[in-house]
Amino acid sequence: MARRPHYHVYVIELSKAVLDEPRFRKSNPNYREGQPCVYVGMTG
Repeated sequence: MARRPHYHVYVIELSKAVLDEPRFRKSNPNYREGQPCVYVGMTG
């Protein structure tokens, strides 16, 4: 019997200090003020 693929999705809340990082701002040009800063990832 073949194994079914399995994945896990995770969300990590980032510190608001990340908003001061130019790299974050460049990578997230559509960030809306007041929204949480999160990183979403997936394992597989």
